[in-house]
Amino acid sequence: MALHQGWPKFAASSLMRSADGVAVMSLVPVTLHAQVNGGPVSITVDSEYPFRSSADITVQAGAPLMVSIRIPAWAQGASVRLDGRLLDAPVGGFAHADCSAGNHTIMVQLPMRLVVENRYQELVVLKRGPLVYSLPIGETWVHRSKPEGEERPWLNNYEVLPTTPWNYGLALDCHDPARSAVIEQHPVGDCPFSPEGAPVAITVPARMVPWGMECGCAAPLPAGPAQGPVEQVRLIPYGCTNLRLTEMPLV
Repeated sequence: MALHQGWPKFAASSLMRSADGVAVMSLVPVTLHAQVNGGPVSITVDSEYPFRSSADITVQAGAPLMVSIRIPAWAQGASVRLDGRLLDAPVGGFAHADCSAGNHTIMVQLPMRLVVENRYQELVVLKRGPLVYSLPIGETWVHRSKPEGEERPWLNNYEVLPTTPWNYGLALDCHDPARSAVIEQHPVGDCPFSPEGAPVAITVPARMVPWGMECGCAAPLPAGPAQGPVEQVRLIPYGCTNLRLTEMPLV
């Protein structure tokens, strides 16, 4: 599987040609230079999405075109303004900015609410906007094997083992998780999708549960009461973690 192709394909698909202009499919920072409707067009998306909820889109159009901005289904209360004028922004659809030849600014706000989503075997995940949040687990890498005569270090086989507690359940209100959560925002650096560089973290109450391991993995969750006092645990975006717990019980 060529998993390394994900990022360049994602970047290439963030802006697409539409029937009458350009569609902004994702608000990630990107710049497009193209010929659209017979004229040169430059579109720049200035944002820190998916970690932040706002974006400024600059359009330099040599010919009239429609800039269509996708509004995700989770973005209840989204707002889009073309040169200060509020546009219709249907959730799960597109906001259409009718741009004449010249320079324009489109301002986009996508509110990111905390949501508890049900998963398999009565477990849940915590989501905020487009991101799923996980409990990062301390890790140690144990060298297990290497092909005989092989010198290339990336062909080593390792087992990654936890060094911090992971068997937690979330102790929050599934209907209003924001009431007991604290959101931290940090600068978006050169490597945001890493445990140390996570630009967003959410601290939530949790309690340890009787949850063991089988064959090196989390065992099926037993039916039993939570153990120990309520603790505050720090969750970061799923993609920022190496070893993680994402689906947890509600306690």
